[in-house]
Amino acid sequence: MQEERLLLDSYRLWLENRHLSSATIRNYVSDANRYFKTIPSNNPFSSDSLKSYLNQKSADNNYPRYLASISLFCQFGVDQKLIEKNPIHSLRHDETRRHLPKLPDLFNMFKAHLVGHQTPSSTVKNYISDLQLYYHWLESTPNDS
Repeated sequence: MQEERLLLDSYRLWLENRHLSSATIRNYVSDANRYFKTIPSNNPFSSDSLKSYLNQKSADNNYPRYLASISLFCQFGVDQKLIEKNPIHSLRHDETRRHLPKLPDLFNMFKAHLVGHQTPSSTVKNYISDLQLYYHWLESTPNDS
């Protein structure tokens, strides 16, 4: 418990040195504290603990903030030489990918954005058409990896 308090205090100072807003710092420290209360291991940087926590939070509307705050907490661990690399980077790709909107929804969101900014309908139609053509071209291009 004492180690957690010291770690959270150090994390708060580290965030303050990054010149984040006081509300962001408060939220990120609160998120880290909430994370500490849910992890089964003594290692807050364990990939299993991080993955479990993010899975618990995945349905929450604040999931992007939780992901950002935990990622920054892990970056703090790297900067303080508590860990060698940020474990979120390996988890983030899979976790983030699950929360991306489906492509038709993304096109509709972009269309709504353009319409909301009073973009002429012909321009909206052309942009959406161009994006769809580009997407189909990407799908038909062989992957080199």
